[in-house]
Amino acid sequence: MSAACERCGTAKNVARSEELDATLCGDCFAERADAASLLNAIEAFVRRYVVLPGDPERAAVAIWIAHTHALAGAHATPYLLILSPEKRSGKTRVQEVVELLVARPWRVTGASEAAIFRKLAQDRPTLLLDELDAIFGSFTERTEPLRAILNAGNRPGATVARCVGEKGDQVRDFDVFSAKALAGIDKGSRIPDTIRDRAIPIGMRRKTQAEQVERFRYRDAKAEAEPVREKLAAWAEGVTDELLEAEPSLPPELDDRAAEAWEPLLAIAPIWRAGIGRAAPARQRPS
Repeated sequence: MSAACERCGTAKNVARSEELDATLCGDCFAERADAASLLNAIEAFVRRYVVLPGDPERAAVAIWIAHTHALAGAHATPYLLILSPEKRSGKTRVQEVVELLVARPWRVTGASEAAIFRKLAQDRPTLLLDELDAIFGSFTERTEPLRAILNAGNRPGATVARCVGEKGDQVRDFDVFSAKALAGIDKGSRIPDTIRDRAIPIGMRRKTQAEQVERFRYRDAKAEAEPVREKLAAWAEGVTDELLEAEPSLPPELDDRAAEAWEPLLAIAPIWRAGIGRAAPARQRPS
């Protein structure tokens, strides 16, 4: 057919793929088919150990995992906010499973604000922070600096200024941009709105007797996840420029902050036909 590849622009060996919903040349079709297969593998791996609320949440989690590897291709990063109304609803298990697949995972339950901003600046890990409700149970001198890090850290170039040196008389900017998954019991007002505004919420609940998953054995799951994580890292190296240039269609009902959060995931979604486009918006504009 007379057309150009939507990915690389070549006019040779081009055909329309209904499966991938794109017009592609043979090479780009193979790459996208491999990427779609990889994202399906992520979703299948997560589904084995965790009961998520539905297909939109499974899609969001899978694409967010891929996004952590392709962070260099994002203009912002949405926080994965894993919430539950009560204990034993699977939120910690989600973090344990996600940890095996994301780029440079760093899972912590408690860490000082100083340790967090130094670690983010040094290694740009994917921060997996649990017990968010306990951290923000009260607003104190300890919680406000941490909230400032989370508020700033969703955009490239975001920094927090801190005094360093033996006498504390030197000011240094610490880069705190990184992917972050935050988990906690949802007590309404405990988790700051400024964090919710930057997040993709995943609402967990206790699974029913009919909802069965495999027993999670860390050593076995880690071995099975490693090849997938290696493939994700290889995939991410080749898509940075494409993702930076992407201008995905954004649902009009999303307000500006929500649109910024979803955009990097929507940029990845077209390579996966079952992608995040089906997901309900995290937050709508006020009527």
